[in-house]
Amino acid sequence: METRGWGRKASQSRDMFSILEIRVVNLEESIRDVKEALKEEAQSKLHQLTQQDTVREYVQEFVELLTRLLDLNENEAFYWFKDGLKPWVTQKLHRLKVKVLTKVITKVESFSELGPRKNKFESSKPKYMGNYGGKPLGIMG
Repeated sequence: METRGWGRKASQSRDMFSILEIRVVNLEESIRDVKEALKEEAQSKLHQLTQQDTVREYVQEFVELLTRLLDLNENEAFYWFKDGLKPWVTQKLHRLKVKVLTKVITKVESFSELGPRKNKFESSKPKYMGNYGGKPLGIMG
């Protein structure tokens, strides 16, 4: 009679072990699916990422997305980074002939606050309105 009880317990243990194995396999598959979905999302965001405001903000967003894509090769990352920059930044980079992503990021951050060049005297010129005898705005009368 003790033998039957032990056999029943062993059978229940095997059943529980089988159920746990199935659950572990399902969890591993779910984790793999989530990782793949996160990777696809990061790739999509990286492809769509463009510099909206400052270069510094763009660099931060780009690097954050890049950390999610560990298997991305250097050349792809370099071109995705460059493609998202504003034209004036891309032109400056082209003149510098830098082809390594880490160096590009460093260079871009070094002129991140400069913005596109403007005529340095332009901002000091008063605004004139042609219909008012060439007088600056606010001095009419």
